[in-house]
Amino acid sequence: MNLEEIPSPYLSGRLDAFLDGKLLPIIQTNRGCPFSCTFCSSPQMWTTKWTPRDPADVIEEIKSYIEKFNIDHVEFYDLTAIIKKEWTIEFTELLTKNNLHIYWTLPSGTRSEALDAETLRAMKKAGCDRLTYAPESGSVATLRRIKKKVKTDRM
Repeated sequence: MNLEEIPSPYLSGRLDAFLDGKLLPIIQTNRGCPFSCTFCSSPQMWTTKWTPRDPADVIEEIKSYIEKFNIDHVEFYDLTAIIKKEWTIEFTELLTKNNLHIYWTLPSGTRSEALDAETLRAMKKAGCDRLTYAPESGSVATLRRIKKKVKTDRM
């Protein structure tokens, strides 16, 4: 199924999440994860295929929440919200270009491979004010054992 075809639970009236009396949209930008960490069920549920939504579609969803609910904040609860730098840069550029003036967070664990100085600057400029980092371990032996394919120097 094309991810853009899945209706928003907020706009279809099926979900309400509030923070301090204001709607707090929880957005998903993708499905799956290209990794196979031993502690995660995603490979069994979704395989290791990572399928992102079009960044422009995510922007349109955010715009609809601004128009309908006057929101100023969204949270991205993807398993792996930012895997590809190109996707993240395109999304942040569109967010900035559209002058939406929201802040956004990544409360689920973010992998170090997705983060570099350019990406972090673009995220901050586009309103990202918090991300949860998920290194799992600093031990190379443990990382190998749990199949967390990450380079410790990137952490």
